[in-house]
Amino acid sequence: MPEHSQAAFAVKVDTRNDDGGALIAEIADYLGQRDPHIPLEEQRLKPYRANGKLAELKKIGIDVNPVIGDIRRLLDTTHQINTYEMLMTRKEAEELKSYPGIKSVSIITQYKIDTTEMRSVFPAFPNIHWTYDFYGPIYVPKKGDHIPMNVQNYYTYQKAIREYEDNPGFSLASDGKTVLMDGKPITEYVMKMDYYFMMGDNRDNSEDSRQWGFVPEDHIVGKPLIIWLSLDHDVPWYKKIRWGRMFRTI
Repeated sequence: MPEHSQAAFAVKVDTRNDDGGALIAEIADYLGQRDPHIPLEEQRLKPYRANGKLAELKKIGIDVNPVIGDIRRLLDTTHQINTYEMLMTRKEAEELKSYPGIKSVSIITQYKIDTTEMRSVFPAFPNIHWTYDFYGPIYVPKKGDHIPMNVQNYYTYQKAIREYEDNPGFSLASDGKTVLMDGKPITEYVMKMDYYFMMGDNRDNSEDSRQWGFVPEDHIVGKPLIIWLSLDHDVPWYKKIRWGRMFRTI
């Protein structure tokens, strides 16, 4: 995993520890100010307490502000009481393990499952059972590829063929097995463009190709090089610029 890439971790808080109890109270108090009917960026959330536990988390890079969303939800299954899902780097996770009131920190992994994944995973093929962590294999097509037209490939490449390559007559027959082009059966399709598979750097909080599929070459308009501006949502306007993140290369 890249050094600055974030992943989801399960963070169990020790409620018997004063620091752990204070952290839970601050998270509930801060996020409790949210109004679901008002966009996050317009909400006035209660500021971090001076020298509070949330401020200490923020120092190591974990930001509870819902615009950032590093602390996402309370896991409340039988074996995960007082356990939060937090997004962070591996370095931040190691630092958090020594934080007073933290009982354990472990990466969350979505293993292959036998039931339908709650979060949609591309392609929407029946009984595919992939997750964001266990994904594929999947073939990313390039210009000139001869793609066999079976049912699974129909679901995998239908958006690319129908929308990006302008074939509105591309469809699946009523028998659910035969692939059609303008009403006539086809056994293969030759791709007209190169395609790319995009993956977000915030791996467990990204809507990327794992959700919506391939990106055609003519949709790519540029390449990110640097972070030119980074703002803190929880401080007065004259302190908002996070100078330490500015002009960092991507």
